[in-house]
Amino acid sequence: PNKAYAFNAVLPRKEVTVTTPGSLSSLITESEKLLVKELKVNGELNGDDFYIIREMCGLTDNVTHIGKYRLRKLDLGEAKIVTGGNLYKTEENTISDEMFACCQIDSIILPPDVTSIGIRAFQVNYISYGHNDNHSISYIKLPEYLQIIGQSAFLNCMKLKEVEIPNSVIEIGNNAFSLCENLESITLSENLSYISEQMFSSCYKLDNITIPNKVYKIENNAFTGCYSLTNVVMPDKFYEDYEDFNIYRQQGIGTAAFSYCENLSSINLPSNTYYINDQAFYGTKITTIDFPSEISRIGSEVFYGCYLSSVTMNKKYFELMDDFSENIFSGANGPYDWDIYSTCTLYVPKGYKATYQADSMTPWCKFTKIVEK
Repeated sequence: PNKAYAFNAVLPRKEVTVTTPGSLSSLITESEKLLVKELKVNGELNGDDFYIIREMCGLTDNVTHIGKYRLRKLDLGEAKIVTGGNLYKTEENTISDEMFACCQIDSIILPPDVTSIGIRAFQVNYISYGHNDNHSISYIKLPEYLQIIGQSAFLNCMKLKEVEIPNSVIEIGNNAFSLCENLESITLSENLSYISEQMFSSCYKLDNITIPNKVYKIENNAFTGCYSLTNVVMPDKFYEDYEDFNIYRQQGIGTAAFSYCENLSSINLPSNTYYINDQAFYGTKITTIDFPSEISRIGSEVFYGCYLSSVTMNKKYFELMDDFSENIFSGANGPYDWDIYSTCTLYVPKGYKATYQADSMTPWCKFTKIVEK
């Protein structure tokens, strides 16, 4: 075909089977690289094969090739990643760091044996592409043996709307789904041990999340800026393992974890929540809070911008190690935070009103309405 035809035409679909790792280049012509819209590749693939696939995704040493190629759907459901390659290196059953970062494909099915997705594997570069969602995948099928999703793996994938994470996954890195502005639904692995920093920050359309039972903590800024979040289903208890001293009394909620979730009006804290850090619920619409009896540390400005009407403290025994900030409730009555202690009711265990009134080192004694229950 002439150059004009080659640039404007499209070949709907091509399927190839690689019998020898590194031989994909012999199965796809130069014109097919440009024109194929949907590609299915079967067999064992090494780095040299992925060099061709990445090129068809618009990824070469010269990123200006993005837009030149037509590939939009990639099916690797009957492929296996093996170690090797000269032009590009791969490790067995691993999606390498930045393998598909800033690619132009819409849909991808990963090989079934993949166990790890690397750092920034599908990230869209905010700066280079001016926050343009044209280079974001909208669908991905994660394999059932996947164990690790790396840091920033899907950062800024603005067209991604739904993700189901298999129960094989035990770790998801910081910022993994941050700035996925159109993400509406995500199902987390039942074997996930913690919600990492900024995992879902600025996922503006995410409206509900269920925290798995094996999670023992929610880290800093995990859901910051999830404006549509209205429903957070917490486990009755954070995960505990009394033989693992690394997580002993580490169950809790990190700094600004739910800050600016401006439609979140309620939260049920797990019964073994030991700490809630600064600004954890800053800018939410929470009006009531029930602190569990195990709570021993609460940071400052936790409820800034909220309009708290009632606070329940179930703790009966205060310890030397307890750390309750004087500014827990700063700003917790909107702009009139100086009035919070007269407008909000503090509920305490029966027989402990005097204990709370006498505790001058914490804000509890400032409440004018303390009711035993």
